[in-house]
Amino acid sequence: MSNQPVTRVIFTDEQIEIGRYLRAQGDRAAFALGDICVELVDLHKPTPKVKTLEDYADEIGVEATTLHVYEWLSRKVMPDLREEFPVLSWSQWRACASAGDKFIEVAGWAVASA
Repeated sequence: MSNQPVTRVIFTDEQIEIGRYLRAQGDRAAFALGDICVELVDLHKPTPKVKTLEDYADEIGVEATTLHVYEWLSRKVMPDLREEFPVLSWSQWRACASAGDKFIEVAGWAVASA
């Protein structure tokens, strides 16, 4: 190991904005896929959710486990709640949702701490 001080890499404002834009696109895509999965699961009841999502995953070329997570989060964090806390990314929502019943409180704390 080196005793050299660790310096932070410097990025241009443009590079940062592009990265944030692309991350936001990924967040929207994850929620959009999750929202579609919620609709499909509800539409195809009484077919088990696992079967519906596995078949849809095969059709669109996505891992079934990914769709399960997307569907879970979209069901937990409905669009009106996403609009209430627009600064939270999909990953932040996932972390908040893992807090169980207190996830809205955790989301509020995350926004206040940002």
